[in-house]
Amino acid sequence: MFASQRDSPCTNMQWRTAGLNYVRYSQLAAQVVRQCLKDSKSATPKKSLTSIKVTPWQKGGPVKKEQ
Repeated sequence: MFASQRDSPCTNMQWRTAGLNYVRYSQLAAQVVRQCLKDSKSATPKKSLTSIKVTPWQKGGPVKKEQ
């Protein structure tokens, strides 16, 4: 084995030394990503309440309020 092969990412797979196969490693990584996305989504502030303005119309135009 050449020195460059020992340091390549293909031969140094941490998930394999941890006793996982690639499918299980992928499942765990996907769970972590989903949880992070869920946490960031819940951390965003809620939308503010909306207000409604009602304008009465009469004869094709808005009616002004008399003060």
